[in-house]
Amino acid sequence: MYCDILQPTYLELGLHRDWQKREVMWKTGPNPSWYSKWNKRLFILKGNFLYYFGSHKTQTLMDTPVFGGIYLRNAVVEKVSLPFAKWVLRITPPVPRRRSWEDAKDGSSVFFLKLKNRASRDEWYEELQQVSFGNEFPHEQPPLITHGMKFITTYRV
Repeated sequence: MYCDILQPTYLELGLHRDWQKREVMWKTGPNPSWYSKWNKRLFILKGNFLYYFGSHKTQTLMDTPVFGGIYLRNAVVEKVSLPFAKWVLRITPPVPRRRSWEDAKDGSSVFFLKLKNRASRDEWYEELQQVSFGNEFPHEQPPLITHGMKFITTYRV
């Protein structure tokens, strides 16, 4: 039994056009602390998904595979204050994220995003709230649905 995992690229997801918001932010896992590593990622909001990429350089983006996506419909989006990081958003999506499609155990479903300033955080908060409440702009849905990490194409037993 095996599972072929495909990570669609920026171009395959149509993120070169019709996106709502795009910015470089820092992301960390479910339990941020003084010692947490905040990874710099490019985030693109399109439809009900917030996609993120490891590369944030536009010239290499076209063929860059997506690192993951956060399903935002009915997600809980909060402004949080951490003693070691300013201007942070906590996103808890309604769909648990998994390390792989074969893994029955759900991983953490909490994402912490750090923005460059208060104004940027407040703009993203408003936009993500709108999407969470079902007021996203009409966009094409991606060809495959993500649950926070990977996309599936083939499953054989």
